[in-house]
Amino acid sequence: MAKLARYDELLPRIAAQMPAFHSGIALNALRRAGREFFRSAEAWHPDLDAIDVVADQEDYTLVIDAPAEIKRIKAVHLKTDEDVDEGYDGRLLGSGEYSLILPATLRFQEHYTPSAAVTDGLVVELVLFPYLMADELPDDLLERWVEPVIAWALYDLLKVQDPDLAGLHLQTYRNYLGDAQVENIEDPTP
Repeated sequence: MAKLARYDELLPRIAAQMPAFHSGIALNALRRAGREFFRSAEAWHPDLDAIDVVADQEDYTLVIDAPAEIKRIKAVHLKTDEDVDEGYDGRLLGSGEYSLILPATLRFQEHYTPSAAVTDGLVVELVLFPYLMADELPDDLLERWVEPVIAWALYDLLKVQDPDLAGLHLQTYRNYLGDAQVENIEDPTP
């Protein structure tokens, strides 16, 4: 599991802009902010371990080693033994060949179930977003996207008290959201 960073480590950044704040309320705003940003931006797509393919098995459990849920499957590659041996990506499956059964099962559609067993033959790329009550995220992820998380939290905390300042934080959040979406466009993986 990746090294984790905790939302409560961001509370001093909130305190610097809101001296009179309640840490519990601010922590909840940070959690909501992380959830909103990663769900909207689709910026969290971790590397998962390859899955062993079992002949004629249609359901595969997706193991997520993080406090998160799956938004969608980004890509599925099915490998042959030769692909695995040679380090090839395998065949990129079309979205009609499988489905996501929440919370974390990939199901092959009828007529697309693998017919041969292959060790490490299934590679699945996911888009995740944190559980609402998650207290931590992978540190590299939170480090990369700390500014929009803080901006959304400050927007959320200030929208009634100081709408003008909240609006500035919302614009900062939207700018970072746009950056994240551009990064996803530049990464041509489906």
